[in-house]
Amino acid sequence: MEQEGGEMLEYALVAVPTSNINSSYGVGTSNIAIFGPIASKLSYGTHYVYWREDQYTYCFAYSSTISFENGRFSGQDVTVITYETYNTYHSQATFTTAQESSFSLSPGNYLVWSDLGDYPTLYERGGEDYAKTACIILASFGLYYLFHHMWADIRQRYIDH
Repeated sequence: MEQEGGEMLEYALVAVPTSNINSSYGVGTSNIAIFGPIASKLSYGTHYVYWREDQYTYCFAYSSTISFENGRFSGQDVTVITYETYNTYHSQATFTTAQESSFSLSPGNYLVWSDLGDYPTLYERGGEDYAKTACIILASFGLYYLFHHMWADIRQRYIDH
């Protein structure tokens, strides 16, 4: 196929493996405002994955047992939050939480958000971690300085004289 300027364009067909994520819909980035703060509240060691199930359904699963191996998320006793927006003007969106004893999700080549694998994260803990670590280190040095000088003062007054 030729384009203006005489350049030749070629198209390639790419085979995409099927998965349990509907290929017609990408992840709803506007819903990051909903699920990002949820991800920020998760404790250390708790992993998550966020995906779009269909046109009106967004899911967020989290657990300390979720892992990502061989292109599949899996875990035991996983909490799954489902946000359904529906397609009618008068329908109220629903936000439900359920427990899945055996969770499995194969994203294939579709975009999901997760703190596992090479996927984008909903929430980056790095800056917050550095700030907390810096505060603990500074507080430790402050306490060391305080006790060191208190001990030196006590030693000078009562032990050395």
